[in-house]
Order: sequence, then C-alpha cells, then structure tokens
Amino acid sequence: MDPVTLAASYSAAKVAISACKSAIETADDLSQIGGHLDAIFNSNSEVKRNKKAVEERSHNEKVIESRMSAEDGSVDDETTLAGSTRAQVAHEEHEEALNSLRKSLEARFGEGTWQAILERQKVAIAAKKKREADAREAELERQERNRKILLECAKGAGVLFCASLIAAWLYYAATSGGAIK
Repeated sequence: MDPVTLAASYSAAKVAISACKSAIETADDLSQIGGHLDAIFNSNSEVKRNKKAVEERSHNEKVIESRMSAEDGSVDDETTLAGSTRAQVAHEEHEEALNSLRKSLEARFGEGTWQAILERQKVAIAAKKKREADAREAELERQERNRKILLECAKGAGVLFCASLIAAWLYYAATSGGAIK
C-alpha cells in the first residue's frame, strides 16, 4: 500500500478514535459506541467515503515532508526515506491513538473490555466468512441443479423430436398407399 493511502487510512482512523473517545464519556454501555468502534476497525472503507480525511496530514507528517522531500525525492514513493518515514510516523501515531482508546474504554467499562471487543470482532468476522462460504456453496449447488434440469429438458426435447419424426414417417407410410402397388 502506498504511503499516501496508508496515511489517509490512519487519518480516518484517528478521526474515528477521537469520535469514539468523546462518545465514551457520555455512553452508558458499549452498544452506544459500537458504531464508532466499527468506524475504527473499518478505517480503510471510511477513507473512501470521506475524501476530506484523505487530504489531512498530521503536523509530524507535514514536518517530515517539508524537511525530507527536497533532499530525498517524493514522499509518495515508499522506497524513499521520506516516504518510509512518513508511513512509519503515521503507523506509530495510529498505534498510540488506539492504545489511548483502549485505556479510555477500560477505564470507563472495566478491565478486559478492549480484549472482549477484539474477540467479538474475530467471532463476527469468522461468522461472516462462514455465511459467505455457505452462500457460495449454495450458489454452486443451485447452478449444478439448473444444469441438470436443462440437460434433462434437452433430453426430453430430443425424445419428443425423434417421436414426432417417427410419427410423421408412419403417417406418410400409411397415407401414401403402401410400398407395393
């Protein structure tokens, strides 16, 4: 993933984390902040929906860009020192924000809340994958059943065609006066 997309993902995650932190202060239970947590865990799709967040950069990223881009090349190139440093700084800031959120959740709702959230997410992802696999399997079975039905219909049409040819031949033979005259 290129550094710009990576930084944009982290930026969207930071926005979601700050929204979740503000919701933690007023929430009575975890269900009231579920949407904010979902936005954090799906930050890549959030980036696609929110183009404004893509363009935002942290102060540290701007400093790195201004100091290193002139001497090292484009910061959008992940092979340059500036691009690599920018991506690492964005990653570290994201990890720091997630750690801060974890601490806030555990302070508000008790020890182990963050781990319970992660476990529920894993279970939900596994269940979703199983549903998708079952749906794919059901679709394949439906396609196979339809193929068999079509094959049997083609066989039936062939038999009807042959029977109509035989009937037409017999009718012709009966009405033409016979073979011997």
